[in-house]
Amino acid sequence: SQRMNKGIFSTLCFILLASHTVSCDKLKIYFFYTSSLDDFGWTFAHDQGRVDMLLPRSNLVETDYMESGPIDITTLEESDPNCLEQIQDLVNDDFSFFIMAGVTFGKCTLESAELYPDVYFLWIGGSTNDDLPNLSTGFGKVYQARYLSGLVAGALTESNKIGYVGGISGAQVNRGVNAFYLGVKKINPDAQVFVTYSGSFTDPDLDSEGTRLLIQDESVDIITQHVNSIMPQKIAKDSEINSIGYNSDMRIFFGETVLTSPVFIWGPMYSYYVDLILNDSWVAQDYFKGYDDGSIDLSDPSQELLRHASEDWYINLFLKGETELREGNDTIFCGSIVEDLNPEGPDGCLSNSQISGMSTLFSESNLINLETTVEPRIVLTPYVEQPVPVLVFIVLAGFLGLGIIISIFMIIKWRHKRSVIQASGTFMAIMAIGGLLTLTPVFILPFTLSVLNCQILLWLLGIGSAMMLGSLLAKTIRIWKIFGSGDKLKREKVTDGTVFKMVVGFIIPEIVILVIATATGGISLGESDKETSVQLVGQDFTYYERCTLTQGIIIAYIGYPELMVFIAAALAWNIRKVWADFNDSKNIAYMVYNIVFVSIVLFIIFFLIQDATSSLLYLLQAIGLIWCVGFTLTILFFHMFYSKIKGETESDVQLTKKSTTVRPKKSSS
Repeated sequence: SQRMNKGIFSTLCFILLASHTVSCDKLKIYFFYTSSLDDFGWTFAHDQGRVDMLLPRSNLVETDYMESGPIDITTLEESDPNCLEQIQDLVNDDFSFFIMAGVTFGKCTLESAELYPDVYFLWIGGSTNDDLPNLSTGFGKVYQARYLSGLVAGALTESNKIGYVGGISGAQVNRGVNAFYLGVKKINPDAQVFVTYSGSFTDPDLDSEGTRLLIQDESVDIITQHVNSIMPQKIAKDSEINSIGYNSDMRIFFGETVLTSPVFIWGPMYSYYVDLILNDSWVAQDYFKGYDDGSIDLSDPSQELLRHASEDWYINLFLKGETELREGNDTIFCGSIVEDLNPEGPDGCLSNSQISGMSTLFSESNLINLETTVEPRIVLTPYVEQPVPVLVFIVLAGFLGLGIIISIFMIIKWRHKRSVIQASGTFMAIMAIGGLLTLTPVFILPFTLSVLNCQILLWLLGIGSAMMLGSLLAKTIRIWKIFGSGDKLKREKVTDGTVFKMVVGFIIPEIVILVIATATGGISLGESDKETSVQLVGQDFTYYERCTLTQGIIIAYIGYPELMVFIAAALAWNIRKVWADFNDSKNIAYMVYNIVFVSIVLFIIFFLIQDATSSLLYLLQAIGLIWCVGFTLTILFFHMFYSKIKGETESDVQLTKKSTTVRPKKSSS
């Protein structure tokens, strides 16, 4: 047969190649990956397995791969003609073994294996081969490492709350959850495991949201995962809690907060199937092995974990359990916990097929407290480090801030001068302080963020903008109440105390919005384009972070200040004919129009360049904030400094109770 001839030919080639007497056609193998190699998780581990298999067989085998796959990896059921077409092209190019490295390649794999019976297929994570003799399935017994990591989590948790970020609910995830749960309960019966499913293995945004949900809503203090991105580990580090990684040693990226990581070693499985083909001994089967085969392991422990190395649980449960698994003694799914599942294995244990097909979670105790598909969040403020000249904007904002501080001291010093009294020194000071707070994003955004930093940043920005805009709106309302829409004085008395109460009233809703956002977890850390590189086998690892708000919070957070701006603009236009000699209405109008103009321009720009780099977004935000604050406060303080430079000759005015009641000039006619 064709397969027998290929096996004999491969054996002959191996002998002849050893003596360098002949060149033979190689077995061509193609790998379909579900994500890019730089995920440093699932696909990264698979590609390491490809290299481990290839190195000792480089004379007999050649490989190629496709990152992210040719199909829509979010579906398991629908056919994808692009996938079938891709495989057809590769078969025509003499590829004869396809390794489909993901459960989501199922439909394409089954259809292709049926179309090309002389081509071999391996479906990683597959649940069936439809009795096709050229299709095998395979997965590692990662539940063994999850059981051991459950021992670690149960021993080191302080809150007795542990979070598990899952992908797609099914056998592949749930048997791992069950094993982890048994490890936790073995050492800490009081601990709880909280699980969330994102519905995807390859969506970093959903992985991030699921992690935040567990940390913020359930107060877990250890995070583990069965998803393929590194985001759960990063968010755990940012939240200053410990974590347990997955797929590869996550300590490389996040240091000692990662206690350990269950890791796949795909080389043994790939080598096994390739040797079957080379030796013409292929038999369709399900490869399901673990510690005893070297397909599964735990990464090296962190220093935090090693501090417990002398404790009884570490020696007699953790190390002893690991040794037993390496020797092939797997008793994780044995005993009373699995009695209701009718164990088919020896000694009251589940068989390999039962474990492989374990699609339901144990109902004992309070395992599942959370099962959700996470709502996406809207980005509020991305930040960036390069290539924009961050230092330039920090220096500009610094000089502006220094000028504001000097102006505040001058307001206090000249508080009895007519120019200060006319402009209301109290409100000048409130606006100046608000301007300082509004500038804070220029200084904070370029640097590493955490959830706490995001909360502080948004509080400062929110209160600062409310102080500035609230003061402008209150002063505009005062002029409108006194003069109405024309130049006739209404002789209505509006004291500074009344206006101050208005300002406080405008600030309170912003505080309420911020309190709700903080209390409900509406302020969190998400993704952006800030690049932090870590070198690993010649590749750059990049992670992203930014402050995010839930959709409702962002509408209120941005909408409320903008509402104040446009009300102030409408009133400013209404009082445009008021005498400038008796009030600062013209200056207030200029300030309001400036903010309206910048807000509209930036809104249009942000809408048009939603996919722009964070460098450009930071540039626009910095320019917008510096322009708004600088121009507004320059107008505010200009009259005060101009009068001083001109040499204000009038005496200091002593007032026991200031009022804005004014009388029009008498006509000279």
